Amino acid sequence: MNKHCDLHLHLGGSISKDLLVEFAKSDNNKKALDDIEVADVLQLFKVVHNLINSPKRIEVSTENVIHISTADYLEIRTTPRNFSSTISLRHYVEAFVSGLQKYPEKAKGLLSIDRYKHDIENAQEIIALALKFSDYIVGIDISGINPTGTRVLQGEGLKSVIETVLDSSLGLAIHIGELNLEKERIDSTITLNAIDQWVERNQKIECAGKVRLGHALFLEEEHKRIIRKHQLPIEVCPSCHRYIGSWSKGQKHPVQEIYTDKESPVVIGTDDTLIFSTNFKREMELAREGLPYNLEKACNYRFG
Repeated sequence: MNKHCDLHLHLGGSISKDLLVEFAKSDNNKKALDDIEVADVLQLFKVVHNLINSPKRIEVSTENVIHISTADYLEIRTTPRNFSSTISLRHYVEAFVSGLQKYPEKAKGLLSIDRYKHDIENAQEIIALALKFSDYIVGIDISGINPTGTRVLQGEGLKSVIETVLDSSLGLAIHIGELNLEKERIDSTITLNAIDQWVERNQKIECAGKVRLGHALFLEEEHKRIIRKHQLPIEVCPSCHRYIGSWSKGQKHPVQEIYTDKESPVVIGTDDTLIFSTNFKREMELAREGLPYNLEKACNYRFG
């Protein structure tokens, strides 16, 4: 088993700056070149989204992220999209898989469902594509962040998608409690109740290697109780949490309100190495400095 596993990183936000510049130059996009140098976090996400604009660039970006990572094993997540009326989600996923195939021992993929963009039908299509390429796609990520936006996938629809993933051979990585908002708390309740009920129905299945929770920063006591009950692994992204103000230097991380034991199932992820100017080695250093956990067992919670 590999010692250092980066289990939470997003494809677009983790490519190298050099590759992003190469894409901009290839497009003769001077505005993008200027923006790469001065953009803030949110603007840089938009630059990346606009420049990774073809299946070939998905493949190249996947190879780049794997090549530059300082971890031994990665689970890279990405949100499939249509680049045009003739370039479908399947073309996107095939390109992603083509990049993963070149590093079969070092990386696997997760397909992301965006709660602000994808309804149940979209989610089912993404899950079906993940299962179609299950040698390389090992899980589904449910994510999406938009403080003022309206979630398309919520309530019973969200519960149904969670249950579909859990009933499949795929792992489930789901962002919860990422922002201190009422809609986050509602979704966290739906998510954790669905997981709780599923585990109770399937008691012979270990949560380790099947479910991971992303961030888990703003949670109610009942949420924390369910997490502890099933020892659900939590993905902590140190630089991201520092950036958004959830974990100041010298302060306890919110995960310490959930797990206190050294052997608790806490794993470290880079989230977006380009966006937060970091790498896995740096994230592990921050985690070891500020968290009281044995982080050498993270690979026990991989899906691949």
